[in-house]
Amino acid sequence: MIDNKQHTFHKAEKILVVADDLTGAVDTGVQFSIKNLKTIVVTNNDNLKKNLAEFDVLVIDTESRFDDMQTAYNKTFNAGKSAKQENIKYIYKKMDSTMRGNIGAEIAGLMDSLDISHTFVVPALPQYGRTTLNGNVYVKGILLEDTEFANDPKNPVTESYIPGIISRQTDKKTGVICFDDLLAGKLQFINKLEILINEGVQIIIIDAEENEDLDLIASVLSQRKERVMFAGCSGFAERLSNHLILNKEKKSSIVIAGSVNKVTLSQIEFAASELNINVIDIDADKILAKNKGQEKGRILELIRDTVSGGNDIIIRSASSAEDVARCFEKGNKLGLDSFKVSDTISDFLGELAKEIVNNYNIKGIVFTGGDTAIKAAHSINISGIEIRDEILHGVPYGYFTDEKYRDIIIVTKAGGFGGEDALFQILDFLRNS
Repeated sequence: MIDNKQHTFHKAEKILVVADDLTGAVDTGVQFSIKNLKTIVVTNNDNLKKNLAEFDVLVIDTESRFDDMQTAYNKTFNAGKSAKQENIKYIYKKMDSTMRGNIGAEIAGLMDSLDISHTFVVPALPQYGRTTLNGNVYVKGILLEDTEFANDPKNPVTESYIPGIISRQTDKKTGVICFDDLLAGKLQFINKLEILINEGVQIIIIDAEENEDLDLIASVLSQRKERVMFAGCSGFAERLSNHLILNKEKKSSIVIAGSVNKVTLSQIEFAASELNINVIDIDADKILAKNKGQEKGRILELIRDTVSGGNDIIIRSASSAEDVARCFEKGNKLGLDSFKVSDTISDFLGELAKEIVNNYNIKGIVFTGGDTAIKAAHSINISGIEIRDEILHGVPYGYFTDEKYRDIIIVTKAGGFGGEDALFQILDFLRNS
């Protein structure tokens, strides 16, 4: 059997976040998760390739905040080295907004291992009163060195000037874009940025006092064509996530319409015309004549071609009431009553569903008609569905309880439920999930 999961139209782009402690890893990771980017936090690099295949954002906790400088450098260097061959587009070094930890060593470790020429450091967290002015960190208007953080029992910070803190642990050239350059507007900010880069500055610290400043910085930095590294806390990650554009792998959803209710038939026509969806009609004659293997192969070939482009598909058992009548007539000639004809078609659709979920990388599958859903569950050998919510009244969605299929959204709809646009709304929901 062909493994169709290798057929993808777009190469998905990813974000790598490296943090020095677990709470920081999680509070930064969630800034991407709430933007519908699938995010995982890990404490080692063992399954990096697998995690990058399954998630949009990979957050690595190196647990290096309280390490000596060289150990911290080595940990972040190794994290970067393990990810280098994956050619990840966006790199974010999570750092503490009060400069605790091995800030300079860890930035240098990632820059060296990933061959990154420039890092932009934006540590401000305005909602907690942590701002930067002229390269200095302030906590609620007080210089960092004059706050309680200077007396931290495990990691005291006795300096407020960020270039000074970073330069203790790396010889990479640092520079500051002051708040006045931001106030002067976007063009002045861009001009100052280019001046520092042309002067060979490798680590550029950027002042910010309000969330609006973070937005301006994120909007400019996210447009840079060369790969750079961003460094900051959860505050800048939140703003940056609004501007980063990920070319996510586009996944298809498949409707298996076993119901021949006239409501379902009209819903299919509406969705197909509005969304330009490929509709595949099964050949009931072949299925009833026991040529279902040939028919299954034909349909799976059409599905493969459609899924490779990330497009949605509707598979229907009949296109009209006349089709249904002809199917029953064909069955009668073969000695099959109406119940047996319907059961045979449902069995086929269930087997088709099994082939689809096992061999295609899809986002969701929609079953119309109770017989279709239960035949699919039996064919796939699923014991239950975990219900999450409903898309429309009486149209729930959830996930099969088997861990193997947890990434596939399962939608069930009774044949007679919903208005003309019901399938349109269901597929729109899946496209935006």
